Amino acid sequence: MSLLNLYYNNVPPGQTVTCYLSPIKALPVVKVKLKDPSVAIGGRTIIFPVELESGCYIEFNSPDDCKLYDPDGKVIRDVKPQGEIPTLNAGENEVKFTCGGTQGYNLRATVSVITHGEPLRE
Repeated sequence: MSLLNLYYNNVPPGQTVTCYLSPIKALPVVKVKLKDPSVAIGGRTIIFPVELESGCYIEFNSPDDCKLYDPDGKVIRDVKPQGEIPTLNAGENEVKFTCGGTQGYNLRATVSVITHGEPLRE
C-alpha cells in the first residue's frame, strides 16, 4: 500500500488553498534491518530480540503473544520479549524507541502504543 499525505498549516478559517502536484515519483527503497528494537516507558524497557527487515513489523499483546510479521502480514515467527513490560501512568508519558541496525542509514520505525484496561485519570 502506498500513501501520500498533504498537510496545510495556518490556513485562516473560511479560506481555501490550491495545490498543484506534478510529477510524483516513487523513490527506491533500500532494504535495511533493525536489530533488537526496544520501547521504554516510565523506566521500564521491553526488548524484542529480532531483526526486522524493511516492511516487517512486530505485534506485542503479551509476553506469550508476540509475533514478527512480514510485509504481507504473514507470521514469520513467535518472539519472546525480554525485560519489563512498560506501563502508562496517568498524564503524559515519554515513549523512547531504540534499536541497532544497518550502518550508514538513518534507521526509522513507526511505534504505535495502544492502551488496555481501565482509563487512567488524574
